[in-house]
Amino acid sequence: MEFGYQKMYIGGALIESVSKNRSDVICPADGKPIAQIAEAGKADAEKALEAALNGFEFWSKCSLSERTQWMLKLREAVLENEHLLRSAIVYEMGKTYDAAWEDIEAVVNALEWYPNAMKNLRDEQIPDYENTHTHKMIQQPAGVAVAYLAWNFPLLNVGFKIGPALASGCSLIIKPSEMSPISSYLLGEILHDIKFPAGVVNILTGPPDKVATTMTKSNIPSVVTMIGSTQTGKQVIADSSSSIKKLSMELGGNAPFIVFEDADMKTALDLAMGVKFGNCGQICVAANRF
Repeated sequence: MEFGYQKMYIGGALIESVSKNRSDVICPADGKPIAQIAEAGKADAEKALEAALNGFEFWSKCSLSERTQWMLKLREAVLENEHLLRSAIVYEMGKTYDAAWEDIEAVVNALEWYPNAMKNLRDEQIPDYENTHTHKMIQQPAGVAVAYLAWNFPLLNVGFKIGPALASGCSLIIKPSEMSPISSYLLGEILHDIKFPAGVVNILTGPPDKVATTMTKSNIPSVVTMIGSTQTGKQVIADSSSSIKKLSMELGGNAPFIVFEDADMKTALDLAMGVKFGNCGQICVAANRF
């Protein structure tokens, strides 16, 4: 299956990169190209930052009800395009069609669950011990968020970022992995088709030293979140020091699988096989030691 040429989604528009650069996306099953994408560079990253800043000015002023309506509209559009998105994940990442449902499910659940969760957040008055001051805890959108995603769950990772960002009033720049960007770029097409407010979500990918470094070092983002290696996390932390940013990272781990003497061995073995070989073992919480 081929997916043609996919453009970046910045500022509500589907666009070429400033440099007109393109890159092939390779199917891991046979090593053949299945799509071309617009490859972002430094100028595109800067354009996305400005677009996200403008998007935040609008989105942060929207009521939770307005944000919820848009998120549910996107949710329905994702479900309408389920087959296309699942197929993209199969060909760009290599998992089975059945397994790709987990990615779709994560997105549609996040677009519904997070705005519902926001309904339970309230400004809170906090008693003062000395009764001399008034303390109030208030909820405010953090600002522009930048999300760097891993290749193994292309849309599940998007769901885990886009849900809380949009529900809380933040705008978002999504940088999918260069190895599996098609489904994210297709999501950009969906956002464009439903006329989602411009600049609130932006999607692009390209060489990390040109794209990620530019965005992380910028003063515009208030939040940087990533899924990746510990080494990459250290680099992101160093690059982010140009301004005070909130950092949220899921980095490398070493997960043990412990079977106690009173455990049912058959159940333990079934679970062990699942957590070790599910998604071909390419899972952040896959067991490393038994």
